[in-house]
Amino acid sequence: MAIYAQLQTASYSPVGLNAMSWNGTRGKAIMDQFAVSQATMPFTADQIAVAMDLYYQAMQGHWTWNPRSASANGAGLLDQDDLDGECAQLAWGFLTLLRSPAPYGFGLSQTQASILEWPGTGSPIILFVAEHAGAHFGLHPNILKNDWANLGGAMRFQNSYAWGNHKVVRVDVGGSMYFDPCYNEVYLLPHEMADCTLTDTEFELMGKNPIMTKYRGKDRYGQPIEFKALGSATPEVLKAQVRTLSNMNPVLMGPA
Repeated sequence: MAIYAQLQTASYSPVGLNAMSWNGTRGKAIMDQFAVSQATMPFTADQIAVAMDLYYQAMQGHWTWNPRSASANGAGLLDQDDLDGECAQLAWGFLTLLRSPAPYGFGLSQTQASILEWPGTGSPIILFVAEHAGAHFGLHPNILKNDWANLGGAMRFQNSYAWGNHKVVRVDVGGSMYFDPCYNEVYLLPHEMADCTLTDTEFELMGKNPIMTKYRGKDRYGQPIEFKALGSATPEVLKAQVRTLSNMNPVLMGPA
């Protein structure tokens, strides 16, 4: 078994590792680059932010966001595996770098580094919208502009993405911070990843069937915001067979 996959399986214990198998891995390349970095890193959180930037760059071309391939087994990304999966997989790869003992990683404990899903179970948030310009690991925006019909290709979409939930790495080294390797962003609080949160829906009857037509919520400043739900209530979108550049169905249109 490759060294980082072995570490994840063994709860990050180095017992029985073949140290020579570390050579040639992406994890070693990241740690070598970190060792010679000229970035200012007065605090542990700064070191982790630099490590995440190196990890983000190292995963380009080796990890692809794929909503049909959910997996938390991301340690192989630090070996030499090319994987595709959901955001949890990329987050677990970075967590493995943080939890692995020196010299393979940063040696953080389970209480210091863990995976966080936001919003969590029981939250009133149905969807949240995050800034998402261009493609991130092959994932393209999924919110149509109101005038999409007059545009083509990527121009049809807002620079934003509607998420049901998202996984990040929570790090507590004198205060919790949240590291997002999908976007290469750091948040002081989980909700900072959201430009707006959607908590209410509106339905209309079409024949005998109730069809969701709108999502409502608030933007990051607390102001009301509304998006059109895409689906049976938007036959013009269905008729045009509009797909995102990731070949998925768009989720929202707007805001209104």
